[in-house]
Amino acid sequence: RHAVTESTTVVSLDERGSFRDELTDLLRTGARELIAGAVEAELAELLSGHAERRLPDGRSAVVRNGYQPEREIVTGIGSVPVRIPRVRGRDGVPVTFRSALVPPCVRRSASLDAAIPWLYLKSERLCVLVIIGVDERGEKHLLAVEDGVRESTRSWREVLLDLKRRGLVDPPKLAVGDGAIGFREALEEVYGSTRAQRCRVHKTSNVLNYLPKSSQPKAKQAPHEIWMAETREKAEKAFDSFIETCEAKYPKATHCLLKDRVELLAFYDFPAEHWVHPRTTNPIESTFAAIRHRTARTKGCVSRNTMLAMIFKLGTCAQRRWRRLRGFDKAAKVIRDVRFVDGIEQTEDDDQNRNAA
Repeated sequence: RHAVTESTTVVSLDERGSFRDELTDLLRTGARELIAGAVEAELAELLSGHAERRLPDGRSAVVRNGYQPEREIVTGIGSVPVRIPRVRGRDGVPVTFRSALVPPCVRRSASLDAAIPWLYLKSERLCVLVIIGVDERGEKHLLAVEDGVRESTRSWREVLLDLKRRGLVDPPKLAVGDGAIGFREALEEVYGSTRAQRCRVHKTSNVLNYLPKSSQPKAKQAPHEIWMAETREKAEKAFDSFIETCEAKYPKATHCLLKDRVELLAFYDFPAEHWVHPRTTNPIESTFAAIRHRTARTKGCVSRNTMLAMIFKLGTCAQRRWRRLRGFDKAAKVIRDVRFVDGIEQTEDDDQNRNAA
């Protein structure tokens, strides 16, 4: 939990664990007991197969030898802890017990493994929700991370409701994300007034995918003119120009751009000093890319607790390299709903002059 002072805009989120779902707990307990019973049956079958192996004094040569370290198997109802028994041969001949139900190194059920690539292909990807707070010095701090497979709007809705219960009561002013359709739909339900901003880097890549490779280098400049325009009016003109130029030949590319027109230009209603931050999700994704790179190469070589400790350390090290929020003093004005037009703060006189014109 991040410390909160009177002069900070950082939202404190309560720790997880204070809420319990009795039905889910009951299901997990039942699943654990069923798995334990099935593994014990497999063990009994193994021991019976070696029943004739005896020591000179008549004792059994193959006996139980405690348990392997407990590990969790991720299933459709959540993580279920399992313990696999050990055996040993007292006559010098090695014996190993391997459960067919829970093979070595398995961390997910087969049904979940099958679901992950299917969800990825359906664009409900392995999503990461990152909540960042800003302190009085303009430093950005990681407040909460929610990752994993989100199958639907409902599952993301549960995550957002949990964040609201833990302290994120006031609607965030702007949410920056990409690829998680379910997240954006859930955000509209839970925090209806929150604006959405699409990542310009991802959108540019999506649009160019609908163009021939020979045309992509030249066409790449057109979306760049939209995102980097000085005012919303100039951005709208660049937007319309791209549509007029490409609509006849590449209708899929223009549709890909048009469907997110509002979300792509939302940053113009926020301080100009902040524009560099919400226009792309790459800074956050680069942090998690470093974590994925390291964990992929140590997978299966360390315990779960060691892996979590490594991920935590990698995240905190990456946080030190985050740039300070430009114009952090404007963050308080955004929270107070101060109006900005083309990145410039508007006063009552500005509004009156605009209405008069």
